[in-house]
Amino acid sequence: HDLAAKSRNSVSADLPEYIMEKDIVRAALRTAKKHNVTDKQWEDFIKRITKDSK
Repeated sequence: HDLAAKSRNSVSADLPEYIMEKDIVRAALRTAKKHNVTDKQWEDFIKRITKDSK
């Protein structure tokens, strides 16, 4: 998904519907962009939500 999307400079095919149906996801992405969230911060976020879902 990601490599094909990157080569087309677009979002991976499995994400647009999820992004558009969830207001909070769009807000989170805009906030992350505004505050220049680092890869490390995203990694920490992913670890936290993955841990919480176990």
